[in-house]
Amino acid sequence: MSATGTKSYEVTYFNVRALGDLPRLLLDISGAKWNDSFVDDEVSHLHILKPTTKPCIQSFITLKPFQRFGKVPRLTIKAEDGTESVSY
Repeated sequence: MSATGTKSYEVTYFNVRALGDLPRLLLDISGAKWNDSFVDDEVSHLHILKPTTKPCIQSFITLKPFQRFGKVPRLTIKAEDGTESVSY
């Protein structure tokens, strides 16, 4: 059994090289099952994005109230039974 068990992980951050790189790198090195979720993707599911000249910034402003501490990166841990827990 691997150290990650039957869990999978999702890292949510902007589609840029910055604070989201460290959790991505650690998950990759550990061999854990994980995927990327970008801020723009998260907002598109909410259907409340307003038109703007800077879509990444507007996307985060829209998503921020839905974040526990109003910050990203966000790590979501998904168990095999479908339950999720969110870490920051």
